[in-house]
Amino acid sequence: KSLTGITLNITDQKRIQDEVKRSNDILSAIMDSSSDIIYLKDRRSRMIYCNPVTLSLIGLPEEKIYGKNDVEFLGAGNGGEKILETDER
Repeated sequence: KSLTGITLNITDQKRIQDEVKRSNDILSAIMDSSSDIIYLKDRRSRMIYCNPVTLSLIGLPEEKIYGKNDVEFLGAGNGGEKILETDER
C-alpha cells in the first residue's frame, strides 16, 4: 500500500513539473516574440532577463548585462544612475 502512495506522489509531482514547464515555455515564447521592451530585475536592481528587443536597444549581449545593475552595464554618465534611482524608489 505504501508503494502505491509513493507512485501516486511521484506521478502527481511529474504532472505538476510538466505543467510548470509548459507554462514557462509559453511565457518565454510570448516575451521573446513581443515587440515591447520586457526585462526583469532582482531586488538589487540587477538584470536577470531581457527579451531580444531590450537587448537590441541596450546594444549589449546577455553576458554583459545579466547580474549587473544599469550603472554597471551602461557605464557611469550614460543614464544608468537615473534608472537606478528610479528602481530604488
